[in-house]
Amino acid sequence: MLQRYSLNLQTELRKDMMLEIGYIGTRGLHLTQQVLPDQALDASPSNPIRGQTDNTLANLYQRVPVQGFGISTWRQINSEGASWYNGLEASLTKRFSHGVQLLASYTWAKELSTDFSSSTSPNGGESIGNQYLQSARYGPDLFVRPQRFVASYVYAPPYFEHRGALLRNTLSGWKIAGVTTIQNGHPLAVQNTNAFNLYGINGTDDDFAQLAPNCTVSQVSSSGSVQSKINHFINQSCFENVATGQPTPYPVISSDGGTAFGNTRPGILRGPGQNNTDLSLIKNFSPRWPNENAAVEFRAELFNAFNHPQFSDPGYAVDGASFGAITTAAVAPRIAQFALKLSF
Repeated sequence: MLQRYSLNLQTELRKDMMLEIGYIGTRGLHLTQQVLPDQALDASPSNPIRGQTDNTLANLYQRVPVQGFGISTWRQINSEGASWYNGLEASLTKRFSHGVQLLASYTWAKELSTDFSSSTSPNGGESIGNQYLQSARYGPDLFVRPQRFVASYVYAPPYFEHRGALLRNTLSGWKIAGVTTIQNGHPLAVQNTNAFNLYGINGTDDDFAQLAPNCTVSQVSSSGSVQSKINHFINQSCFENVATGQPTPYPVISSDGGTAFGNTRPGILRGPGQNNTDLSLIKNFSPRWPNENAAVEFRAELFNAFNHPQFSDPGYAVDGASFGAITTAAVAPRIAQFALKLSF
């Protein structure tokens, strides 16, 4: 169930220009999520489970709600997820006049959900970490760009429309058009395999990573430009022992080495942002052949016109081969194409 609500104000700055500022919100309830429903329970002398009064790896399968299933392999799709979206939206619209047309839009938003990547998976988000405590998984969702600016524009110089035939035919009819997108990176989580989890959540990357004791959240993202840290976008020393290359161990909380859940949460770092511009140069001709209505359009188009390197998110699984490294580009290098169209 989605509840949507919004409020916006519009004002005419002049006869061909409008400014709009508004708020938009969405509350999601009963969202699909993938959970591991057989996570082991806490046993105690006052609350024994099948005769077990303490919690150890040895009695793990005596403490599960339903015996006979694999804890990290039995997945259930239910509708217990929830989300909040709040956004500020602003736009400036200029209708075509004096050779200029413009639409500029800005969004400042935040999406919080109970399940990381809840909006990008067809079966709902995967519940990372403690399956019984949604508040421990609640945080920024993967798909949102916190700030996003998009401008589309057209410029058609009107100066030569009423000049002599030579100037009109050679210099009029040209248009420059473009789209510029500037946006923040995605909020990310860091995941890991908690092999000795005391509650059985020990599948591949089923838990949040453990932050090293000498590291703070502000140090998780390496300093410097994206290009300078392609191979170490994430500060690996916050999650690994640099000397041994082993992940930071999870805290041991049982007598036989059972470990607690990881201490990090969604959104502790942000992926690379993007800054992209696509441009077009367009010229219209009227050859009057093969009939009076004939028209020729020439287009020269540049995608990623300024050839900005723009990168995908880094690997964020501590035990993954590409942990902390960016291995792909989000936008191709500059591409130019030309087209000629005859209409008659």
